[in-house]
Amino acid sequence: MAQPDGGGAGGDDGGVDGGCVDGGGDIGGDGGGDGGDLVSVVVMVMLMVVVVVIMMLMVVAMVVVVVEMMMLLVLVVMVLGMMVVVKVVVKVMVVVVMVMMVASGG
Repeated sequence: MAQPDGGGAGGDDGGVDGGCVDGGGDIGGDGGGDGGDLVSVVVMVMLMVVVVVIMMLMVVAMVVVVVEMMMLLVLVVMVLGMMVVVKVVVKVMVVVVMVMMVASGG
């Protein structure tokens, strides 16, 4: 008789404990789910904003780089043009000096 009674009591205790644990788990899960949804939405929005800002900065940086490249090309062309002009001027000066020397010598 002692063994069946003991078994029955043990079964009841186990059932009650299990129910409490399950209930706690469900409530905790729901709360966590709601919090996770809100946090994930906020994080997603923040990530979207960050991505958009980064893309805008990249576009601005690309425009700046293109403008700077164009300015550098213009400067290079101007320097090369100046070099060509200087070479031509030097040649003309040399020719003029030679002509003057020949004329004065003659």
